[in-house]
Amino acid sequence: MSWAPFRYPFIFKIWDTYLEEGNWYQLDRWLKTYYQSQSRFGKKDRKAYSDAMFAAMRYLQLAAYLHHSYQFGEPDLCRWSQQWRLDELKSIPVAEFWYWIGLRLNHDIPPPRELNDGPSRREHFLKLLHQCEADETLWLLFNGFSPEFETMLHQRCQSSQWSRQRYQTFVELNNTSAPVWLRVNVSEDLMSLQGLLADEGIATEAENGGLKLTADGRVTETITYRQGHIDIQDFASQQIAATAGVQAGMRVWDACTGGGGKALALAGKMNNQGVVIASDVRAYKLESVTQRARRMGIRNIQTEHWDAHWPDEQQPSWLMGGFDRILIDAPCSGSGTWRRAPDFKWRIGQDGLDELLELQQLILDRCVQYLKPGGQLVYATCSWFCQENEQQVETFLRRHPHMQLQQQTLHGAPDVDSDTMFSAVMVSSPPASV
Repeated sequence: MSWAPFRYPFIFKIWDTYLEEGNWYQLDRWLKTYYQSQSRFGKKDRKAYSDAMFAAMRYLQLAAYLHHSYQFGEPDLCRWSQQWRLDELKSIPVAEFWYWIGLRLNHDIPPPRELNDGPSRREHFLKLLHQCEADETLWLLFNGFSPEFETMLHQRCQSSQWSRQRYQTFVELNNTSAPVWLRVNVSEDLMSLQGLLADEGIATEAENGGLKLTADGRVTETITYRQGHIDIQDFASQQIAATAGVQAGMRVWDACTGGGGKALALAGKMNNQGVVIASDVRAYKLESVTQRARRMGIRNIQTEHWDAHWPDEQQPSWLMGGFDRILIDAPCSGSGTWRRAPDFKWRIGQDGLDELLELQQLILDRCVQYLKPGGQLVYATCSWFCQENEQQVETFLRRHPHMQLQQQTLHGAPDVDSDTMFSAVMVSSPPASV
């Protein structure tokens, strides 16, 4: 994937406009707003420029390193990375930056007309690319991972017992966009829905109990979607809800519901019997959960505003009575969704990660108070970082010895072409019989 040379000026303009904003906005949202003021761009144009911008977000540190090493020689990569700052990108001439990005996508891409040293830049790029065979840190950088993530990746390899091949697959998958997955309602026939979607121009592939889009399509405009037969939900996210093992009549709490995808999946398995309480610290998120439930014919879901920081005396009455299942889809680094949002990887630093770890602990400690004896608590993240997952679970179990680990799993990539998510199922020991 790359772009035709005539697109360079437009790409330069979009990049300069994004940098001028100065706040490193979430890229997909920023592009949506930008295109609203650019009526001259057709569908193919928007896709080409979006692909280019997402590629820039994947490889922007690589471009910065190529720029520095071309001008000043090759520094110690780890030391250079520790000192490098995101805002330094603003000082790289736009044509130089985008030629480095272009070379990463297509080694034979022509240089912009603004550059008169394209051949020597390409030679420098290929020289460093060749060095990746003996330098894993450099290989990771060429694959969009900062040297700061190398230790975390090795921890994940060890924890998940990945082979070298699975490790390489995981790293390389992060250079591609994750496909769109559809969750099929429990009562629906997978193959029948696949046929209905095909009739509406949506091409899918049946895989792992779900449907994966094989081409771009406006799913939300289909009758199949509007009638609630399907919902858009990544494969890994679907597995989180499946681990909860909910049954009709249960009382279930999705503590950090966000957009409500997992809460809806849980409620859909309960045949409208029992209740799923979907809560979130962001009250504005809850209206969309209600709307999605209505579209899907789900009547056993209840939305509530909740904040783990509230003191005990302010905890709401709907928590009383306890729950058979509690799902904590915890705030996290989002590292498992970097395929969809590569700009997120440059937003997370150690200070931010430490704050998230503390918040995760707070939410776990709050929620476990409301788990019925014998009930299950599912802790989940959209992260592959061991600190947020296995290590977080281990410290939680030490604080709460009455909780027992039943299973913990990394879902999705590298084994499935999807996001990567983690879940741990923990059970509250029933009271000892007298």
